Amino acid sequence: MAFDEHVVSEIMGYVYDSVNSDNLPSVISLVLKNHEVMTPYRRGVPLPTNRGVSYPVEKNLLDKIYEGFNSNSEEEQSRSYNLLSIIWDNKMLNQRDRMKLESAVRVWRSTAYSADVLFSYNLIKPHEDEVVRLNELIAKCVDDFCIGDYTFKGSSIPLSDWVDKLEKVCIQSSRLTEEQAIRVFEHIEKMLFVNIDAFTKDDEDNIVFGGIRSNIDMIMQLVSKFVCKHTDDIIGNDNLWMFGDMLQKLLKKGYHCLPMLVWLTSSRETLLMDDGMKERLKNTLFSKEPSMRGQTVSAIVYAWKERNNDITDILDHMFSVLKVIQDERVVDSLILIERLLMEEFDSDLYFSSKVESLLTKIHNNVNDYDLETDEKIELCYHANFIAGVASVKYKNRTLLPLNFPYFDQNESGFNDVFLGYERGKQIAES
Repeated sequence: MAFDEHVVSEIMGYVYDSVNSDNLPSVISLVLKNHEVMTPYRRGVPLPTNRGVSYPVEKNLLDKIYEGFNSNSEEEQSRSYNLLSIIWDNKMLNQRDRMKLESAVRVWRSTAYSADVLFSYNLIKPHEDEVVRLNELIAKCVDDFCIGDYTFKGSSIPLSDWVDKLEKVCIQSSRLTEEQAIRVFEHIEKMLFVNIDAFTKDDEDNIVFGGIRSNIDMIMQLVSKFVCKHTDDIIGNDNLWMFGDMLQKLLKKGYHCLPMLVWLTSSRETLLMDDGMKERLKNTLFSKEPSMRGQTVSAIVYAWKERNNDITDILDHMFSVLKVIQDERVVDSLILIERLLMEEFDSDLYFSSKVESLLTKIHNNVNDYDLETDEKIELCYHANFIAGVASVKYKNRTLLPLNFPYFDQNESGFNDVFLGYERGKQIAES
């Protein structure tokens, strides 16, 4: 019996979550051999993410990739690049094929222009003779963005255009000159100024239900990514106060502004955030709004990793609150812990022991949490992921031996929950 791609896609999500890592390579090979793989331009069968497995790379797959790079269709080129990015870190991709693929990418990107082309320079670093071409592409990205008019007049088209062009700028953001970064920021300021009333008006029915909200969400995430990358370039801007005021208004509507506000409210002398911002992050981490909790996680990580802030007080508050609450807000705190662990955070000697205590509480009392079944599965998955990472990160600690409990398949009843532990270990060991 033959199934269409849509049906197969739905089924495969459950299959991936139910198959252990030993058998997963065989499943992936079958998908690559028999189905089109989903890309941003094409419906198809998705591949599993964050599983860290290797699988045979068949000749017919390589032929598909070469064919796409030689096509005049941007859609076909995108499919090839996405397939390439999927298999690039595969340990079973032999060196001869890897070199042929690299050569094909360099030929393709010498004439093409797209987001995938820009991404390819991050995956396969440019040779010296490609730098001029890359700088030309970056200059084009900046020019295209800065000449655009993204004024919202009821249609999502200018907002989608804003997303598309700013995303291209952000892909190679680290290569921008100071002059280019200032130019991009000034256009961001201008476009936010002309749109601020539309983005923050009280009657949001048309924005929310017209699909516009998702465009604004993406715009502000890209703006945050760009601004946090270029703080040194734009610090001298005369209108930062106005930009900060607009962010405060947008934040009230739940848009992604907290990481930028961490920077804007920091001391110009010490570069550290003030006590008011610390208190704000303590509160928003447990907000009733999921979008606010999510951006708080990003803001805390940014404050610590990029701004050298001491976040011990924020984390102490988080662990204290987690002793009391038993609802969906716990998941965002677990995601924060995941991100900190993966960034080698452990400035507090007792951080690991607090993580151990939290996981023990969740493991022993999960049935008491006020969660729907799918929410409980998500909670257990993240708890297991942390246990997997921590079991690797702290395995050599002898001064304070630790035990990070996790849900096995029998306890959880769901293989994908147990796979959280397996994935955590794999990523920590990689």
